[in-house]
Amino acid sequence: LFEIPLAYYNSLPNSLRFVDEITGVVEAVIQTFRDELAIWENPDDARFILCDQLKKQFMLLMDNFEKYETLNHHGKPADNPVIDIIYRKVKNSFSTAPEPDDYEQTLEEMRSRIR
Repeated sequence: LFEIPLAYYNSLPNSLRFVDEITGVVEAVIQTFRDELAIWENPDDARFILCDQLKKQFMLLMDNFEKYETLNHHGKPADNPVIDIIYRKVKNSFSTAPEPDDYEQTLEEMRSRIR
């Protein structure tokens, strides 16, 4: 689902690309996951399932970014502001207690995909 804010950003002319707007779209994607998990999962498990799902979605985003010119525009992930926003928002979701056991390893795997 993180392809949505990236594709939206890419569809805009430079004069209409606003960080606050993209940040809001990324936050809405993450909140959608939270809301759905709150309905279907045990509250004690939902937090950890959220972290797992966010990591999976981030890795799918990176796979798609690498494969499709429409998403990457021949750019590097490290230079893409939307990927930076997504990474920071996912990292923030992970760092809210209780943290998953593999918190640091997960963040390192994600960072390595950006470099």
